[in-house]
Amino acid sequence: MSTSQHSATSTASNAPVNIRGVNGAPVKTMSSLEIVDVINEERKSDAESVGTRFIALRHDNFLVKIEKHPGIDSPKFLGEYKDGTGRALKCYHLPKREAELMVMSESLKVQTRVYDRLAEKEATAALSTPDFNDPVAMARAWADAKQAERDEAARANLEAAQRQHLEHQVAEQAPAVAGFDRIANAEGAMCITDAAKNLQLQPHKLRDNLIQMGWMYRRQGKGGYVAYQDKIHAGYLKHKVGTYTDPETGERKTNPQVLVTSKGLAQLSKLLGPPPVAPTKPTRNPSCLN
Repeated sequence: MSTSQHSATSTASNAPVNIRGVNGAPVKTMSSLEIVDVINEERKSDAESVGTRFIALRHDNFLVKIEKHPGIDSPKFLGEYKDGTGRALKCYHLPKREAELMVMSESLKVQTRVYDRLAEKEATAALSTPDFNDPVAMARAWADAKQAERDEAARANLEAAQRQHLEHQVAEQAPAVAGFDRIANAEGAMCITDAAKNLQLQPHKLRDNLIQMGWMYRRQGKGGYVAYQDKIHAGYLKHKVGTYTDPETGERKTNPQVLVTSKGLAQLSKLLGPPPVAPTKPTRNPSCLN
């Protein structure tokens, strides 16, 4: 008779489900969180060894696989854990048979680690089996079991908090990563119109943002714009001074033009965030605005 046929009741706490074998002794299990961690550790190691991209297995996707597996009666192994925010979330506590079924498609290293982990738990349990005729030993065993449950809950909470922190870090870095991807091939300095193209913004919107963020200002009484000196010193902007002949007076005049450097483009990409998802209709490139 497999362990999946033994009675099991899910708990309202972080503790594993209470699974009993044919002799009434508790059956050792691995939580779905533990198994996912083992899978991801080995997948990451394999990816790094061959230089390929590591794609982590999500715990919620693993739960779906458990529930769809024809050889696993998943409701009997249902449990809960709390994430870093204190929310009670679903997980499963799988005995050896069910755990091994869930990693059959993984690498031999994953299968070995899951098998060894459950064997270690069973060996530890066998050494600590109390004398059922000794009330003191039974009480001590009960206290030890409760402490083990608390330790397991604390570890699961810590792992959930670490995963949540990592997800937040990835979310925070996504705009910057997307921005650097967009300017990977942009070199040198460019006018505001060309910079707007790289940032996938309309030129007048980029110009307005540069003014509002204190990167440049409009010259009083004259045409064109001037970059603030601190942004020039930071390497974000440059000035290009051009000369022209006034058609009315015939005088030679200068016309400073603000240029955005590659460093400035990278900083703007982080500050302004990713471009809109909806594609815009391509138009002919206008001439530089300033």
